[in-house]
Amino acid sequence: MSGLPSSFIAKKSADGASATSYITRIVPVASGKNIYMNDTFQFKIGGLQKNMYLDVNNSFLKFRIKNSHPAKSFTLPKCGVGGLFSSCQLQMAGATLSNYQEYGVWRNMNHMKNATEESIKGCMNTLVGTSEVNKGETLAAADTQGVVFCDPIKHHASLFNSSAKYVPLFARDSLDLIYTLGAADYAGFWENDSPVSATPINSHLELSDVELVLSVVQLDPSVTQSHTSAHDGMFIFETTSYGLNSFSHTLDGVPKSLNLGLGYTNLQEVNFVMTQQNIKTGINPDTFQSIDPYLCDTRGVFVKGGLKKAGFIVDGSLIEATRLVDTTSAESLAMELISLSGLDKMEHVSRPYMSKAQVAVNSHEGTGGIIANVGGAFIGTLDLCTYKNGRQSAVCSGRNVLSASTQLSLEYDTSVSLQESVNLLVFPVYRQILALDVQNTGMFSVLQ
Repeated sequence: MSGLPSSFIAKKSADGASATSYITRIVPVASGKNIYMNDTFQFKIGGLQKNMYLDVNNSFLKFRIKNSHPAKSFTLPKCGVGGLFSSCQLQMAGATLSNYQEYGVWRNMNHMKNATEESIKGCMNTLVGTSEVNKGETLAAADTQGVVFCDPIKHHASLFNSSAKYVPLFARDSLDLIYTLGAADYAGFWENDSPVSATPINSHLELSDVELVLSVVQLDPSVTQSHTSAHDGMFIFETTSYGLNSFSHTLDGVPKSLNLGLGYTNLQEVNFVMTQQNIKTGINPDTFQSIDPYLCDTRGVFVKGGLKKAGFIVDGSLIEATRLVDTTSAESLAMELISLSGLDKMEHVSRPYMSKAQVAVNSHEGTGGIIANVGGAFIGTLDLCTYKNGRQSAVCSGRNVLSASTQLSLEYDTSVSLQESVNLLVFPVYRQILALDVQNTGMFSVLQ
């Protein structure tokens, strides 16, 4: 009697794919030297590697970070080690494919929009050093061992967030992935010890064992040829990238109209945050105290500063809304969830930063204390996609502002005149199209 069930159907199993996969590790160009805060380091990825594809969803940047300050511990920013980088650039043969500036602010902002308490204390804690809602892991002083972290590269360049998921490595030149760390006071904060020890310097935070750990798929040559022919020798990558506009102004209760000068054919959303530069410590006369960037997480605390309404203006007219958007907790959260395609799933969204806005402000230690602001933490989001839940598909059409004048309109509570100084950072998010011309140039380029 056979032991096989009666439902068993004897058929030849399908042949395996004509491909194989492996993990490769590459070190920075000019490796061997120490990497400290404010340093730049670069990786060369691929180039003339026939039939090879990078699996971007399963690749990461790995490094060990060590705090050598003799007395002061260092606390990572809310989003973890990714917030220590001031910029991430991707180039090929000197041409820029993406250029992420104020990357630490961008990472903190997206962390606050997306993270859950479970992820903060779970996988993200081990991988990138998140810890609590209001701060990251703390690196002990005089540490001789350091801690190893692994940050997914999907967040480091627009090409890596493409829906294609696999990036050809057989272009005629390598992809140059360039990282720049912020200075010792760029992000996170140092311990306010007593008695006060020496001011931290860039070399007190050291990166070692730095490498890109890349998942690579190698196809059979015939499969690569068929794949290339099917795309007429031109691989197209629809990606999402962001730009940066930075302004400084005083919280004086006066409405602001800030010229953005955006030149995008498919602008999908506008995000903005305010980071505070000083605190009012007295009135009549007004006195102010500068925020110490060593003791305060100046790029991870986003203040509201009495802001009441905001809107995006194109050629003199409000876009997407007939009136300025209110910045109340409920409406600002609704706008954020729309940009995340999550408003209709609110029962399943865990958002510690919006439910505990006041906690998000308390990541300041030391002489500066808690930043004094009106309204708690705040992130502004103005979604511009026609089809809100189609963001990951070609149907997601934003606004063409290539030849238009663009402004961000802000209205403040007129009864609040803090006179404190803030930096306002605007991050326009836009659809970018990259291409690899296999038949002609053999290079990646920006089409849109």
